[in-house]
Amino acid sequence: MKIDVVIPAYNASAFIERTLESVLQQTLAPASIIVVDDGSADDTARLARRFADSHPEQKIVLLSQSNKGISGARNAGLRVATSEFVALLDADDLWEPRKLERQAALFMRDGVERLGLVYCDYRLIDEHGEPVRARSHTGPRLRGSIRQELCKGNLISGSASAVLIRTRVLQEAGLFDEALVCCEDWDLWLRISKNWEVDFVPEVLVRICRHSQSIQLDNRKMLEGDLRIAVKLSDEGLLPSRQWLALLGRMRFLSISLADFAGCNPLSDVTRLRFSPVMVSSLGTLVMAARNMRKRFGDCLRRWGLREH
Repeated sequence: MKIDVVIPAYNASAFIERTLESVLQQTLAPASIIVVDDGSADDTARLARRFADSHPEQKIVLLSQSNKGISGARNAGLRVATSEFVALLDADDLWEPRKLERQAALFMRDGVERLGLVYCDYRLIDEHGEPVRARSHTGPRLRGSIRQELCKGNLISGSASAVLIRTRVLQEAGLFDEALVCCEDWDLWLRISKNWEVDFVPEVLVRICRHSQSIQLDNRKMLEGDLRIAVKLSDEGLLPSRQWLALLGRMRFLSISLADFAGCNPLSDVTRLRFSPVMVSSLGTLVMAARNMRKRFGDCLRRWGLREH
């Protein structure tokens, strides 16, 4: 079973060598490792080249391009991948040694011709590799045909660094949407889940790095990504009402409208209405008020000793 690993890297000089080392430690060795330097201004490219030179036994392909964002970098690597399977790994994340082996085993079973993607559990670390306590944790629980559940949120735990995918699936579903600044992985999983099944290994096989430059800390960018996905789902009639209301509340809180994001244009009149300024102002305000009341009520219960958390 041949697997290509694609690593997009932008200003990742602090992490790239340890990330590459975690790939070399795999009990199932990849056919090739494709590192895409996405216009880094630091020593990322030099360090990746030095690492490749010091490990001639492993095929390491180095690509360089002007900065196109993480989706553009992933796509550049995916376009040159030739193996039957491909695994994605962000340049600051780490794999446990049996990651590829444990996921590949699921693809080797009988009767899994429609299995397109396998993911796994994860844990968070900081830039020094130390564990980080997560405010919430989305563990793996969805398998089979999951499109309906996946419309509710990005429930593929560990996200891009946690998946192993059939290359044929990517050729059919398409690559990452380079217009998305975040949530690009969720968008791709949604497209894959239209025609393919997924499965998971219920083990922590990935360590996801969270640091000051992590896009997950940028509330505006995260909202933009969620909104772009929500608009796509709404146009298809698949956006859950609860998710829609939550987005209206976040838009009201951050004083954001769809017009603030270039190219975020609904195709249907229903979607335009659902995210119109009137809806954001009215229902968004109600959602915010309800959340505030819930928080105050919870604070009262804690003060009265009726709730611990």
